[in-house]
Amino acid sequence: MKKSSYFAVLSTLIVILLLSFIVTTFVIKDKNATSETFCINDRVSEDMDIVDIASLYRDNVAVAVRTSGFNSRIDEAVTSLGSGVVIASVGYESYYDKNVEARVFNGSYIATNYHCIDSIFDNDYLSVSVSIITDDEREYSCEVVWANKDFDVAILYCEAVELNYVHMIDKSIEGNFDIERVFTIGTPLSLQYLNRVTFGNIASDNDITMATTNSYYYYFDGGRLDYTTSSEGLEEGVTYYQIATLNNVYEYMIDISLGISPGNSGGGIFDGDGNLIGLATASTSFLSTNGNQMNGAVPIYPIIEVIDRVIANNENGASYQIYSLDSLGIVGIDSNEVTYSSYLREEYKDELTAIGLYQYYIFDDERYIASTYQQAFSFAGNGVYVLGNNGSLSELSEITKDCIIREITLNEQNFTIKNRNDLGYLLIKLHEGDILKISYQNTYGSLEQVELYL
Repeated sequence: MKKSSYFAVLSTLIVILLLSFIVTTFVIKDKNATSETFCINDRVSEDMDIVDIASLYRDNVAVAVRTSGFNSRIDEAVTSLGSGVVIASVGYESYYDKNVEARVFNGSYIATNYHCIDSIFDNDYLSVSVSIITDDEREYSCEVVWANKDFDVAILYCEAVELNYVHMIDKSIEGNFDIERVFTIGTPLSLQYLNRVTFGNIASDNDITMATTNSYYYYFDGGRLDYTTSSEGLEEGVTYYQIATLNNVYEYMIDISLGISPGNSGGGIFDGDGNLIGLATASTSFLSTNGNQMNGAVPIYPIIEVIDRVIANNENGASYQIYSLDSLGIVGIDSNEVTYSSYLREEYKDELTAIGLYQYYIFDDERYIASTYQQAFSFAGNGVYVLGNNGSLSELSEITKDCIIREITLNEQNFTIKNRNDLGYLLIKLHEGDILKISYQNTYGSLEQVELYL
């Protein structure tokens, strides 16, 4: 080959390689900009067992969740650690975004428990920050874009990093879960155990009810009654009274048999096919169960129901309303919550009497005068007993204290309300244009109905 021909061929090859690099790096990347991350379920093959799936997920969709803030009541900086799982990122197609012409989508969305980030809603805490820690031990700042205490679920948004995400399915609210192998990934106790995998199984095809409590330490300071969330720091010789109050009641929890510890909260519970079905949430102590620890996971259903609207609101400035009992202006209690509240009141009767609190029922960190709310805290049976209505919705102004919400009709379909979760699950399904009818028993015992046009 002539020297000039050789250089011509070489030059052509270089040009081709350079063009290929440019096309691959810029053109193709731009074309597939929404596929830079992927749904981890797409990487699951038929020949993978549950251990293989857990190994794949550990490095891709699991994160630790850290909250830090200053607690003004105890005058200390406080940091807590929980877990989370990525549920959406670049490549995820939100139903509510499909018709948006200029679709903007970046960052990642993470599901976790409400109680992992609840200090952000606590008036005793100042300058609270929330962050996630990925498997490579990098930490990224987040914001809370949606949360619901009743379901103990929250969604975080992290703009700084794009992570792979997992597919969610409902196996509990629709009553189609069964005893099967599951696994969870979380960060128990400390970052030394970042994204630790635990295997187990769903222990029962029946849902369970569990409750959590808050411990407060009441003491007299110069004759004035005060309290703290920790007995540490109290002066030696100070007499204090430890009192447990109801924090949350979990109806319809998934009964899981696998080892979890503090810090596992918010970590994903995955079925044998790698689908996210719940979040590890609560566990009993070995002492309280004589050695047989029982654990519960909250269903992922509420997250499934709201995620598209949350993304649309956050990414495109949409204004989809997500309803809750609070947004209706109503405070209510169900018979399960009554049982636990009353039990704790009797359990700590002497302490409550000693410090003058026995005249109150304590529910959801609020005090209700016993003589005024005796009927409410004796409630049994189905329904949601109304403790109060702030009047924010005029259409519901007739549903006042001592009314009982019995039934909901949503777009002509009737639903019996057994507890507060039943009502909450229906409310998050509401969309603009829906017609909501609330049937309630008034203070005279008669059945009434109000309509709400959304």
